[in-house]
Amino acid sequence: MRRFHPTKHSGWTRWAIAWTATAIALLWVTGVMLYVWPSADIAELDPARVELRRWAVAIHGSVVWFAFYLAGRWVSPHIGSTWRRPRTPTWFVGLATLALIALVAVTGLALLYGPGALHDWIAGAHWWLAVAIPVIAVWHAKGLMQRRAVRRGTHRTREHID
Repeated sequence: MRRFHPTKHSGWTRWAIAWTATAIALLWVTGVMLYVWPSADIAELDPARVELRRWAVAIHGSVVWFAFYLAGRWVSPHIGSTWRRPRTPTWFVGLATLALIALVAVTGLALLYGPGALHDWIAGAHWWLAVAIPVIAVWHAKGLMQRRAVRRGTHRTREHID
């Protein structure tokens, strides 16, 4: 197995980043399909949409296990290489990203194994938390790219823009 280089992308390889982005996109797209066509409306859907929803459930459930695998590869080297760094806003956004992903995972498990009386509330929480993942992940990555550009001297200052 290829080892992570701790100074590159905080323990991430380019392939790991690409696979994670793909997993997040698949989870997000299938999640939108499940939100638009909830299980309570299956009797009212045409057969094609029922089949699409069935595939969305299968893909969402399968890809989430792959995403957990990627998260496991991410947490240890990423936190290990960033924990000792100065506490910049990007560091806190990264911590918020981790907390958000953990909440999405917990609400996803609660959808499967939680009490039926709370299913609608949990589904709404899971949806809104998951919608925020791409936003906060891009915010985290943007901060990292800006800091990297400043260190390299390739950043754009106010004078370059005006």
